Amino acid sequence: MEQTNKVIALGPPKEAALYFEEVLPLDLSYSWLTALGIRDSESEGLLSDIEHLGIPFDGASFDEKIVESLMPRTNNAADVYVNQLAAGSWLPLSLILAHVLSSEAVEDLSKHDSMRKIFAMGGVSLDEVVKSINNNDFNATKYTDQSIPIFSRYVERAGFRKSPTWLSLSGRQEEYRLAGSTAAYAVALKGLELVDPKSVAWDHILEFRKDPTSRNSLRRFRLFFSDNLEGKSPSYIQDKLLVSLDEYKKTSKVWGFPTIQKTLSVAVSSQNVINSSLGALAPILSGAPLQIAAGIGAVITLSNCALEFSKTFVDVRNSSIDSPMSYLAKLKNLGD
Repeated sequence: MEQTNKVIALGPPKEAALYFEEVLPLDLSYSWLTALGIRDSESEGLLSDIEHLGIPFDGASFDEKIVESLMPRTNNAADVYVNQLAAGSWLPLSLILAHVLSSEAVEDLSKHDSMRKIFAMGGVSLDEVVKSINNNDFNATKYTDQSIPIFSRYVERAGFRKSPTWLSLSGRQEEYRLAGSTAAYAVALKGLELVDPKSVAWDHILEFRKDPTSRNSLRRFRLFFSDNLEGKSPSYIQDKLLVSLDEYKKTSKVWGFPTIQKTLSVAVSSQNVINSSLGALAPILSGAPLQIAAGIGAVITLSNCALEFSKTFVDVRNSSIDSPMSYLAKLKNLGD
């Protein structure tokens, strides 16, 4: 079953902080990329949003109170996070080597033992990275895969194993599919007016997180995807969703949160369908099992939003995380 109070944020955790009590930032040092002003063209949709969606950093300054709010039950949360950050520091350094420095400077830096140690912390060979840069075939994803065991230990230590994952994307990324991904089924709520995390400061979010009543009102909307709806009628499900959306709207207004039209999706791998509430939702609303509803792209209109079933992909390379559910928050595409 889903640990409904916990989530692993793959990348920037600001949006996930609105909906979950405990958030584990697994940012792979994307925050450093922002502080250094670096963008990776291969990850445009994600990295171009990091500055605003981003992380326990104010500019280039680390802020412990953000991490402590996100990980309230993790001992020495700031130290745990910094260790994860250090293990991922090879990524921004690789991009500096690949896109900023001259070939002579790259060769010079590669001779320093301190640089080799930094890359080794992430399970990455500096020699291999330099060779790929010289051959003009550097691919950050390849080396990110090598770091997975290290981040698996981080997830385990922080107590987030078997927690769902959360990923915030812009409309520029049409599909979240990584090497090692597997087929899955997704349910998306489209046409929603959700809080725009880019327009909300971290201090504002931290104050919001101190108010359990307000926090629970946004959490109840997210729980629509994980509640046990088996045996419920279509009218009950629609009423439950509309009530939670109305409560969401009122809370956002009270806190002065700006909103933007977005889609919120939940994906489950085929292995987890039986134990997922999504497996019960599809036959009630579409009259067909989830696998069939997803295959035909069934769309159910619910008041001012739409529920869409589809096939998608989830990243299963990190089996030690073993997430039963993946949340994907995505901006509305132009023309949708």
